[in-house]
Amino acid sequence: MQRKEINEIKGLFKSIDDCDVTRLAGCYVNGNKEKVSTFNEVFLDLPSEEIYKYLEIFRKSLSGTVGKNLLDMEFKEEGDGKRLLNAVRKTQLKDEETLNLFYDQVINTYETPSNYLILLVAQTYDVPGKTTDGLKMDETSEFYDYILCTICPVKLTEPGLGYDEEKTSFHTIQRFFTVDLPEDGFLYPAFTDRETDDSRILYYSKKADQTQRKMMDQLLQCGILMPAKKQTQSFQGLVSDVLGDEADFETVRSLQNEMTDFVKKKKQELKQDEEINDGAVTIGKEDVKGILERSGVSEERLKSFDHKFEVHFGKKVDLTTGEIIDDDDPKQKKEKEKAAKEAEEDAPFVLDDQGVQEAEVNETASSEEQNGEPHEFQDAYDDKRIFAENLIPSKKFEMKTADVVVRINSDRTDLVETRMVDGKKCLVIQLQEGLVVNGIPVK
Repeated sequence: MQRKEINEIKGLFKSIDDCDVTRLAGCYVNGNKEKVSTFNEVFLDLPSEEIYKYLEIFRKSLSGTVGKNLLDMEFKEEGDGKRLLNAVRKTQLKDEETLNLFYDQVINTYETPSNYLILLVAQTYDVPGKTTDGLKMDETSEFYDYILCTICPVKLTEPGLGYDEEKTSFHTIQRFFTVDLPEDGFLYPAFTDRETDDSRILYYSKKADQTQRKMMDQLLQCGILMPAKKQTQSFQGLVSDVLGDEADFETVRSLQNEMTDFVKKKKQELKQDEEINDGAVTIGKEDVKGILERSGVSEERLKSFDHKFEVHFGKKVDLTTGEIIDDDDPKQKKEKEKAAKEAEEDAPFVLDDQGVQEAEVNETASSEEQNGEPHEFQDAYDDKRIFAENLIPSKKFEMKTADVVVRINSDRTDLVETRMVDGKKCLVIQLQEGLVVNGIPVK
């Protein structure tokens, strides 16, 4: 789904007049994965104040950046997950047995220690036809039957003082649970090219660096895409690995410029395609390699590019522990270094041929064996798409030291250079008119 198609469905939740949702169903789940309560109501019979609160929640689950918060995913197979979604959709939320089976599957696969609310709405959208210049016609081109599921955290309000009008004084207010905006959700089926596409699903995640992997794999049974933040980390790790001692300022600046030009060119091509117009830009291995070449990376450093690309973007998951092996993740990298250091300190000493004591380190078997048991691995992400705008910020160029952070518009990297001043390596920024320091204009 493209942005314009997502916005068309999102517009159905703008107001009560725009909304034609038939039913609203929900299940409140506590932190122990227990059903607290369920409900199933005619949506438009609710008080208008409640309807608008729900509409806000549904709009939020269709918001964000395509490729980061909104992921268009394909089903891996015609499995039980898709059959369950179709059953929920075809019964229009009227079959309690089907709904309870759906809630059970969400509870079994959704991972959180907190309370949450599962919300489901169903609607039949009369899709209006469009003229060649994009204007809507009165005639219906097709009927789009869909369900929208959102999963919202339920949080206890903060303690505090409140005003009691009867007693005309302040007292401790009663704490209660409130529904927050959704953390996750999905639209099924997808609305591809303004038509029903039951081979795909649109998944929403509030946090671009986290997705509900277990729910995607076991309930939705869709191809799993590497989260946006992990794509960023993998690209940074790849570039650092490939450049090595060639990682100077000029090369990285050229890389930024080449990536920015690549995204702009691809977006222009998409805009010229009337079928797509506003799609997210994907990038492949050969595209990345070409960008590095044009950025001035030497042929010698690029010899191992193919292998290093697979290392950084071909993450593996340990089927025994469920852990994704990701050396580009700063947290995992730090834990691995700590474990290696502890293993070295705790290792027994043995004598070599010269009678010298040395530590015999038994490294943790991360890929073959752990705790004496062999581990199996498979690709962590079977959806191999990489979104170019996840790799490098297209609108800013950031330089950072321990004490200084400098950000400039990505179109004006020419204003910055490195230079030796009085024997010290300095970052030189060309100043233009309008310099402001702490909100104060200076000369």
